[in-house]
Amino acid sequence: MQLNGQFVSGATTIPVVFQVSEALELKTEQHNVTVDSTGSFTGITTLDLSALSAGVTADALLSATLTSGTLVISSSVNTAIYNTIISNFRHKDHHFEVEHHH
Repeated sequence: MQLNGQFVSGATTIPVVFQVSEALELKTEQHNVTVDSTGSFTGITTLDLSALSAGVTADALLSATLTSGTLVISSSVNTAIYNTIISNFRHKDHHFEVEHHH
């Protein structure tokens, strides 16, 4: 999985790439869903990026190692930031919706 975005601090804008190359399980729940054979289902999980980046400070991002001008966050680059975000992925509840298609 890869998420792309930008970090903006004052007049500074830095492109950010968050890369996950390991299996990642998201905790979600949906109540009162009955699965049957009358159609197909689509599950949609919404990621709250502010919750995922909780504990990552602006100073940490500004002092992170850049790769060709991009802030790459992965298991091998900027690992402290990566570990914080991965921990948030694993321990936060994520919003989940189910759509039943007939």
